[in-house]
Amino acid sequence: MANEPIKCSSCNVAAHVILEGDIPQRVVCPRCGTSEDYARVKQSIGHQAAAYAADEIGKALKGLARGTKGVSYKPGRIRSQRSKFRVDFPR
Repeated sequence: MANEPIKCSSCNVAAHVILEGDIPQRVVCPRCGTSEDYARVKQSIGHQAAAYAADEIGKALKGLARGTKGVSYKPGRIRSQRSKFRVDFPR
């Protein structure tokens, strides 16, 4: 998953990372021209990964609690945000 490309959310095209020396500065979509600061994209992808992990754990807990009388599971609210760039997580 670490080698998955960063994609533009609207075009579904792999984005380019603009480097200044060896330091990434911006992420730009080659098709539509959308750009965002690299640190902000990195933070956004971290939030996306946390939401994905919470969803997967919730599915597992729901399945485990399904067959028991003494345990019930009610999923919490998963905060998701719409961002300009994303990474595809396995489904």
